[in-house]
Amino acid sequence: MRVVREEPDLARFAATVADAMHSAQLSSVASDGLRVRTEPNGETRLVLARVSEEVSRVFTESLDELVSPPAAPRYVVPRYTLDPAGSATVAGWRVLLDHLRPDGEVWHAVPTVFGVNAGLVRHFTRGWHTWIGLGEPVYTGNPTGAGALAASAGMSPLDVTTVLRPSWA
Repeated sequence: MRVVREEPDLARFAATVADAMHSAQLSSVASDGLRVRTEPNGETRLVLARVSEEVSRVFTESLDELVSPPAAPRYVVPRYTLDPAGSATVAGWRVLLDHLRPDGEVWHAVPTVFGVNAGLVRHFTRGWHTWIGLGEPVYTGNPTGAGALAASAGMSPLDVTTVLRPSWA
């Protein structure tokens, strides 16, 4: 059975990447080093604290790939969704059951740094299962993955715009 928790916010996607990087030994810091700040204008700033400039670059590029329209990833992963119109009628059940059956799916690119091989994809999958949902990555070189990638071509899995800015504190 596929289940969906609540719709994830940007911080949960960032935590997915941070934990996957830590698990794969690409970062000494996991999601506990993630700093999230929402500006008065609604802009969300995400920082992985206490890491080198290179680790920060890999983190931000990976997060950008995860929340942007899939371009040409080696793997994609589904995020199961709920119809917002129907969610008001089941809000009480959501509280009681903590999980609901999805009525749709959105495909996200597995970031390039994890798509190198199946072992690194497993690190990403653990983070995905912890923070996002139970979707399993699919290799885009097979018919299922190619179909998922074609179906999501040019479509953004989230309604966000990312801007990557290096900064030094």
